[in-house]
Amino acid sequence: MPTAETRRRVIVFALGGTIAMSTTPTGGVVPALSAEQLIAAVPGLADTDITVEVGGLPQPSNMAMANEFQPGSLSEAQSRTHPRSILRTYVRSRRRLLPALAEFCRTRNLRQGFISSFIAGFSEIDIVGTCDRLDNPQAPVWSKVHLTNVEAFGGGTLAYNPETNDVLPHIHVAVGLKEHSATGYTSHLLTAKVQFLTEMLIIEVAQPTMRRIPQPDLYDVPLLKFGHPES
Repeated sequence: MPTAETRRRVIVFALGGTIAMSTTPTGGVVPALSAEQLIAAVPGLADTDITVEVGGLPQPSNMAMANEFQPGSLSEAQSRTHPRSILRTYVRSRRRLLPALAEFCRTRNLRQGFISSFIAGFSEIDIVGTCDRLDNPQAPVWSKVHLTNVEAFGGGTLAYNPETNDVLPHIHVAVGLKEHSATGYTSHLLTAKVQFLTEMLIIEVAQPTMRRIPQPDLYDVPLLKFGHPES
């Protein structure tokens, strides 16, 4: 059996979500199921060696009036003590996804990890793509495709840039156009504007360090590298 020091630990923040939501008389949505109820419904979880803790977060009375983030609290000491932390957040309607994600990472002192998955509605989104003939199909494509009114599923990685003190996301998405029989597109995400909400699961990685290093022999594309020393 794992000891108290090695026992795996998951912190769940009660942010609601579409499955746990119900409508209000004003037309908004509120969480109808608590985090404890949702966790208790997970088959077999109680029989594992995982300790599940629930963060105490204020619940919004109306999604349109909710704070952009409900990040809870996780100290730097905690994040360094545990090899990984599982963080869940949502981004409200009409916010830009990447600036909102950067703000979330900054307020949590989260520097690296991976976005295991997210589901979202976007009123508009730019992804990498072109309809033109490529002179060199092996080279990166820098142009964009603009889409509107889509449902999306995606994932990616987060790496820290010590020179700018920024977290650099690399996210790919698969989107379907709701107005066109859910016609699908898949590519690298450049920018997106949230419609309704985005539910995202982030796995924080304590070590090894994760950096994006430009690769000179590969068109200077920044590749994810592990184990680079802290700057």
